[in-house]
Amino acid sequence: MDANSRARKAVENRQKATATNTTRIYSNGQKSITTPVITNFTEDPKPETTIHGSVAYDSSTSSVNVSLPGFERSTLDQLAANVYSPDLTRVTDVKNPEIKNQATVAEYENALAQYEGGIRYNELIIWANKYAGSQFKALAEKAKAFASGLVAQSEIEKVYQQFLELQKQQKITLEKGVHYISQSHKTAVKQAMFPYTLAESEAALSKQKSKAEKAFHEAQQAQLDTSAFIKSLGDKSLKTA
Repeated sequence: MDANSRARKAVENRQKATATNTTRIYSNGQKSITTPVITNFTEDPKPETTIHGSVAYDSSTSSVNVSLPGFERSTLDQLAANVYSPDLTRVTDVKNPEIKNQATVAEYENALAQYEGGIRYNELIIWANKYAGSQFKALAEKAKAFASGLVAQSEIEKVYQQFLELQKQQKITLEKGVHYISQSHKTAVKQAMFPYTLAESEAALSKQKSKAEKAFHEAQQAQLDTSAFIKSLGDKSLKTA
């Protein structure tokens, strides 16, 4: 699709839309786009785009206008209007020059004094601008120095952070070392107690065996005593009979 086709397509789309007589300003930070009042949909609107309030694009003339505060442009006619040209009329008679534009001695001295005062004033403006320039340079150096200070402080803060991180890791190492020593001591104690624990268990087992054997013999003896008692009772019964 060429440029003419795209333009016709855009016009057709706008004709389908609802006409409006309001002007809308879209702003995004320092950028803004001003749309024109649309009254005729058969013509392509000419929006003016302004960027930072200094650069303007005129789509009707495809030109860019730049405007800086305090630095307005002057046309050649305006420049010519601010300068003065001498009277270039030729003197035909040196004895009677008939010069039209003349100044008396008083007018000359008065005007010269004013011009000298104006020149001195302009010289002061020059020095004032030099002083203002030096102030801006000093302010720029201050900003650079302050920015360098911020960078230095950022690096110093990193050192503090690394130091604190080292302290934390050392505390963790110390804690783990203490835990390791404590566990090692507990293990050593258990290892030292192990033979005694085995001996104690064996002694307890032997004691239980002795108790069991004694109980077995006591039960066996009781059974024998019971049998003998019952037998003695039987013998007595027979004798009585």
